[in-house]
Amino acid sequence: MANKQPSITLSAKQRQGLRYAIRSHPDVLTQVERLSDVGSLNKRQLLAVAAALGVDAGSSEERSFHPSLESEEGWALMEYSEKNPAFSGVLEDTVTIVLFGQAITRRFRIAYDMTPEWPYFDLSQGKEMKGWEQSRMSFEIFVKDEEVHFFTKNGKPISRRAKEKWVICTEFFGYEGIGHYLDERIDELIQEKCLRENGERRRAAKQMAAG
Repeated sequence: MANKQPSITLSAKQRQGLRYAIRSHPDVLTQVERLSDVGSLNKRQLLAVAAALGVDAGSSEERSFHPSLESEEGWALMEYSEKNPAFSGVLEDTVTIVLFGQAITRRFRIAYDMTPEWPYFDLSQGKEMKGWEQSRMSFEIFVKDEEVHFFTKNGKPISRRAKEKWVICTEFFGYEGIGHYLDERIDELIQEKCLRENGERRRAAKQMAAG
């Protein structure tokens, strides 16, 4: 008769720490489709994902990966991450604005620079490292000026072609403007995009090392 494996007990704090450790793992998207899925995993699922990722369920706790700013290492790491963000990219969608009963839909994008709390493959150094967590975002909307037709003093008709450009609207779409839940969703989408890019970097590095 096979020996029954002892049941693992997790306190609420331990579950929180385990969820944090799983979300912070660079390979988390190999186990869940979206980062938000980690929050809905039950204990059995949490332990299974932790085992697959090599996360020690017994020692996981919510913590920061970077050193203290009181140390020279911490300052150097923060300065490096500010000058060399781990990931830069764009999230693009559409936005519809309704004003005085009229609706307009425009292209919308968020340009970001982000250094995560989890270990990532740094392209400039050619190795995996832990950076100083930080992010910058720019909210932009795509606008098109109307084509203008007019006449010169001599009566010559002139047309000015419509111009298309991205206009920064970060202040309008900042945290207070979009609300807590949408802010969290944007952060999640950026994290997921960076995790997938990091996976591609790591696979490319392994292929190069293998020759």
